[in-house]
Amino acid sequence: MNAQAGKSTNGVKNLDVWRPLRTLARRVVPQAKAAVAAGIAWWLSETLFGTRQPYFAPLAAILTMQVTVSESVSIGAQRILGVIGGIAVSLAAAHWLRPGALGVALLVFIGMGIASAVGLANRAVAQVGISGLLVLALGSRPEYAAARLIETVLGALVGVLVQAFLVPADPIPAARDAVAALAVDVARTLRRMTQPGKGRADPEELSERAQSAREAVALARRSLVYSPLLRRRRGDAQQLNAALDALEAATDAVRGIAASLASLGEDGGESLPRPVLEHAADAVQAFGVYVEHPSAEGAARLGAASRRLQRGGARSLRLLSAPRRAEVRRELGAVLSEIERLRREIGRARRRLTQA
Repeated sequence: MNAQAGKSTNGVKNLDVWRPLRTLARRVVPQAKAAVAAGIAWWLSETLFGTRQPYFAPLAAILTMQVTVSESVSIGAQRILGVIGGIAVSLAAAHWLRPGALGVALLVFIGMGIASAVGLANRAVAQVGISGLLVLALGSRPEYAAARLIETVLGALVGVLVQAFLVPADPIPAARDAVAALAVDVARTLRRMTQPGKGRADPEELSERAQSAREAVALARRSLVYSPLLRRRRGDAQQLNAALDALEAATDAVRGIAASLASLGEDGGESLPRPVLEHAADAVQAFGVYVEHPSAEGAARLGAASRRLQRGGARSLRLLSAPRRAEVRRELGAVLSEIERLRREIGRARRRLTQA
């Protein structure tokens, strides 16, 4: 993750000014790319093969383009397999079936049934039915079928190339925001535990946020597999994955702390090491800020918060030597153990991020 200088106040204001334009661009660029891909696919099909009305080519180009380049490659391959299957079924059944309600129904049923039986993906299965239907309706001749297959392959290739090289979408900002949002939730939950009567984490809420962050990071990593223009961002994706691992461990620690506090009951309210929980929340929050806006200043704040947490944990060990019931000491020890686990995971991730 490339460390940059912290954003100035003017920089933040500039970001706010440009935000509507960035939002508009995110909405317009995918449609523009699909239009460009469709036009190129049609033009190439006409120019290279002299095809009249090569609608299979732009159709394949549009439907191939997905959120990520890797998904576009996968969808393109499925479309090609589906077209091959649909053409094969249509040519084989042309001697017995004719365009009409019954012929169309039988062809779609047979084609999709065979495709499903041999284990093709759902998209490819649907494409078998569509391609078979179009070939049957528009011309069940081998030369016509071959032309449609060529158009599909050409369109799929155009769709993948346009997605990869024309204004490729950068998935890192969304993934970074998702990871930072998880840090905010973990810190908020830790602070809520320091308040009498509110020391209960919401494991379901944290789990949902962690799952959302995991999906965002996984999408970013998939997006960069076939994105040569975004190769430099692959290191950022790896660093975000390391940060997410640490925050998921912190989320597990919060669950453990919540379980121990629930076991303590009223004793938990009196014996709870509130300062160290505040320090833990500060460390997690500083970690989230650094993940979202990596800078030397942010790294320094995170290091200071981690040291305060370490010192607070050491001081809190005195709670275990005070005269208490054995079960209270046991649960307090479990709380401090989870806090130390959280500190170690955050510290390990911080070292990886600052080194990068």
